[in-house]
Amino acid sequence: MHCYNHLPLEAIGLCRNCFKGLCQDCCKKDEQYLVCSESCAQRVKDMEEMNERALYIYGIGKYATKRRFPLHIIFVIWFFCLGAFLTFLGISDMVNYNEYFSSHNILNVSVGVIFLFFAIFFWKRNKIIL
Repeated sequence: MHCYNHLPLEAIGLCRNCFKGLCQDCCKKDEQYLVCSESCAQRVKDMEEMNERALYIYGIGKYATKRRFPLHIIFVIWFFCLGAFLTFLGISDMVNYNEYFSSHNILNVSVGVIFLFFAIFFWKRNKIIL
C-alpha cells in the first residue's frame, strides 16, 4: 500500500478516521492513533467520546453495574395468579350457583381477564422466558 499524498512512498499505517494510507511524513500521531489531519484528529476524539458515552449509558465495561432482580417477573407472576384466581372464582360461582349475571361474578371474571391480559402484556413486553 502506498501513501495517499506521496504515491511512491510506502504507507506505514492508516488514518483512523478516513483510512487513507499514510507515510512517515504525513502521519500525525494523535494519542494512540494515526491521523492525516487535524479535522480527522477531532473526529476521532469525537468518536471516542461518543463511544464512552454509549458505554456509560448502557452500563458496559467499566461502567457496568450490579444486576438487580428483574421486578417485571414478579409482576407477571402476580398478575397471572390474581387473574387466574379471580376468573376461576367468578366462573365457579356462575356454574355452582346458577347466577350467571350477578354483579360480583361478572366483576370477578372481567377483572380476572384484565389481570391475565396485564400478565401477557408484561411477559411479551419484557420477553420473559419462564
